[in-house]
Amino acid sequence: MIMRLGLAPARLFVLPCLLSAPYSACFGQPAPGSGEAASITPAQAKVRADEIVKDLREAAAEARKIGDRALRERIELRLSRAELKARELAEELSRVRPAPVTASALPLSDAESEKLLQGLKKEPFDDGKLTFIENFATARPLTCRQAAALIRAFSFDEKRVAAAKALYPRLLDRQNFNDVLGAFTFDSNKVLARKAVGLK
Repeated sequence: MIMRLGLAPARLFVLPCLLSAPYSACFGQPAPGSGEAASITPAQAKVRADEIVKDLREAAAEARKIGDRALRERIELRLSRAELKARELAEELSRVRPAPVTASALPLSDAESEKLLQGLKKEPFDDGKLTFIENFATARPLTCRQAAALIRAFSFDEKRVAAAKALYPRLLDRQNFNDVLGAFTFDSNKVLARKAVGLK
């Protein structure tokens, strides 16, 4: 079939590849937004979209060499649609601007964490401490070590579990959650804390 179409196998490969196979299988790199690699910037995504447009145009040029008219027209139609979508994507990506880094997105420094801890200790009862945590400590990302120091300021494990649950979404290094569990007195409450944040 390939020889009847008048195309070398290696050059024809790009046509079915573009129509059905994963982008990485065709071009040796992950497709934008595919989840095959770490996230990329809008500018990097636009470069890849432009590369796809170029590849589609080259594939369209190859498709024009196909002798079977019906097959050629079907492939050219699909390639034209794909090129149009890729161009639109590239244009949209060119208008994307990275979100500004706000103060609330910056990790809590050790000095700020210590200041927060001193404010927490001024609360005489665990209920007040928990309210303090919910109102102030969840506004900024923090490490498990910093979270553990805050949780140790509580008198009883019951409220420590609630505090751990409130802080968990803001933890930068959840793989170190055992540091937080080290702030608990009883193993049974460590289990409750893990369940409270959705861990086994």
